[in-house]
Amino acid sequence: MPSRSDSFEKPDDESLLVQVAQDLEALLGQNLTSRADAALIPDWSARARKALGRLVGADGALDVEVLRNFRRHQILVDDIPAWDLGGFWKNNAVRNSVVGWRRGTCHCLVECLRVLQERGFAPVLRRHPCPPVGNPHVFSREGYRYTFRWARHAYFIGLMNEVLGGRLDEAFVALDIGSSYGGFSYLARKEHPASHHVLVDLPEQLILARYFLGSCLPGARIAGPRELMRESSITRQFLLEHDFVLVPTSVFEKLSPGSVDLVTNFASFTEMTREYFDRYLRSEVFRTSRYFYTINRIEPYPAGYGTDVSILDFPIADRAKRLHFGVCPIFSVDFMFRERRLFFLSRTEPPPYFEYIGATSERLDGIASGSTWPGNLT
Repeated sequence: MPSRSDSFEKPDDESLLVQVAQDLEALLGQNLTSRADAALIPDWSARARKALGRLVGADGALDVEVLRNFRRHQILVDDIPAWDLGGFWKNNAVRNSVVGWRRGTCHCLVECLRVLQERGFAPVLRRHPCPPVGNPHVFSREGYRYTFRWARHAYFIGLMNEVLGGRLDEAFVALDIGSSYGGFSYLARKEHPASHHVLVDLPEQLILARYFLGSCLPGARIAGPRELMRESSITRQFLLEHDFVLVPTSVFEKLSPGSVDLVTNFASFTEMTREYFDRYLRSEVFRTSRYFYTINRIEPYPAGYGTDVSILDFPIADRAKRLHFGVCPIFSVDFMFRERRLFFLSRTEPPPYFEYIGATSERLDGIASGSTWPGNLT
């Protein structure tokens, strides 16, 4: 059952910083940072290099102040509000109502809350307001505290609870590919306290994830790159012994078949090269999972971005495996108000995102399938 309240316990910051520094040292020592990854989209390669340059000081050590403010400084992951807005009708009311980018940001965030309320997912946001870790700028409205990304995570959790709530065991193991600093995994753990979570992303993202998760959940059992180097394979038993396991993209193949129940990805499969896309979706850990949950762009990115992955490439065509399919409303609101002029607000046409939840294995919960992946919608 989902938890009914949220609290933030102040962590032992010094002890956590030692763990983060040890992860960073292990990644640098084994040359596992994204600098050595030629298969990344150029945009993400540049972001990772920039992030690493900010997290590592001139002396080669972890820059603690940058880490403590990573969400405020928008390191690796953009979010809104990017500046202090005050309240929608308080403090900065005049500026928020007149200045174009402020109006656009406020409209976007208000629209996010409306989407959550209409879908019935607002209680997730009420139970779990945006935590202060990383020192983000936070928007407040109707007693809710959130950012654009935090509202999205609440939506993801709400839909997961709605569709998979009666299908997953209490101690399910979820694998989030493209996990960023762990917002979705954190919320899933709060909603389902017996669950276990695997986060797969660029090494630089996992440095932030160790700090974020360790700060939000000081008692959590977290295994990061340093611990994984001692493992020849990452088994289900290993995952069940930890609350969170942080897996760099370079050691993804260590995940054993049958080790996870649910695979998720939100908005990053269509930001990957085909090499990475196929690597994940053709992997044994994916093929032996029970469920697949994804929200991604329907259409490919414009030419020149570095990928042409679209909805046609996803293994979602088998109707017998499909539990939920639709157009996702929560992503669109950012694009609707992206163009912000000085005194006016210009709306743009949002790119559509689809949302899908379905069975992965051949036969699950009475869902029979006569086809196997690879396959697409054609």
